[in-house]
Amino acid sequence: SRLFLLFQMVVTPFYAAHRGSGGEFPEHTLTAYTAAAGGGAQAIEVSVQISADGVLFCMHDTTLTRITGGTFTSDPTTWTWAALNNAVTVNQRALLGQGWALQPITTLKEVMDRFFGKVIIFLEGKSSASIVPLQNLISRYPNPQNSVIWKNYYTNNSFPWAKAHGFTVWAYTDPTTTMSQMDAVDSLVDFWGVPWEATDAQFQAVLARPGGKKVMSWEVHRRSEVTRLLGLGVQGIMASQWLYLGRSTASQTADQWFAQVK
Repeated sequence: SRLFLLFQMVVTPFYAAHRGSGGEFPEHTLTAYTAAAGGGAQAIEVSVQISADGVLFCMHDTTLTRITGGTFTSDPTTWTWAALNNAVTVNQRALLGQGWALQPITTLKEVMDRFFGKVIIFLEGKSSASIVPLQNLISRYPNPQNSVIWKNYYTNNSFPWAKAHGFTVWAYTDPTTTMSQMDAVDSLVDFWGVPWEATDAQFQAVLARPGGKKVMSWEVHRRSEVTRLLGLGVQGIMASQWLYLGRSTASQTADQWFAQVK
């Protein structure tokens, strides 16, 4: 199964497209997820928020400031889905180029309906209010444990539910998380997330933990970072520039500046 491939890290490094490869495409949009999956990504990472009227949608931030280029600044969870859907668009032209079209916000159901069973989906509820609705939604899909990885910060209290329902759990840590802090939740975790900014010593300590659990680092942007991480023994890469990092050679050598699209 896809999860067996990931859990065993048969392909090393195993790459996942962070936010749909948000350093190359407007993050957490169908455009991003489609581009990453179409390019061959085996996994995508999806952050989930919930609207004021209970619709789960794909977004990382707790304000609309960055994702809309400053057009709106409020908390997206205070909006109804109708208002978000009609008034708010994802504008990442400052990062990705002025040629990019504005993108609609995507519901989680749209992502699940399109990609479930085709790629591994790392799912993270970004607020307490989103957790139970997220659990309820993914439980409607057949054998979701074979396609969905439950992702969250290592102190999150949703891990017992995930393990009780057979999900693989990826728990991510801080650069300074101690081994004793990890011990407290180790039985609920299948593999660990360590940020690329952590020291070599921190990576080595996590990789040497009893049980030999795999480590996936995030969010990785540069090939030099990949080289360092693989040299330390990291097996998984959560990549913000999946197309760039996941290929050994450049996939596009022609100058595309005229299009103003990264």
